[in-house]
Amino acid sequence: MAISCSFNAKPVANITWIYDEVGTPDIHVLNITTHEMDNNKYITTTSNLSWKTTNEDKRNSITGNYTCIARNYLGNDVSRTATIDIRCEFFNT
Repeated sequence: MAISCSFNAKPVANITWIYDEVGTPDIHVLNITTHEMDNNKYITTTSNLSWKTTNEDKRNSITGNYTCIARNYLGNDVSRTATIDIRCEFFNT
């Protein structure tokens, strides 16, 4: 599973992910990659957040609200919040 956000800015924007409005996502559970593309008018910065764990104990730490913030010296912009809700039931076979 993965979510992404993109911002157009010039100068380039630095992207930060916020977890549940207060913290940063657990880097032990997530991969964060960023890509920039310059078209001479503005720079599109895309950040992808993907989960790298299959550990059942850590899956619950994925559940929550994720917001992407782009910042440069001219100001900042905030994405809509994506809500991830992991629900599963384990069966003994």
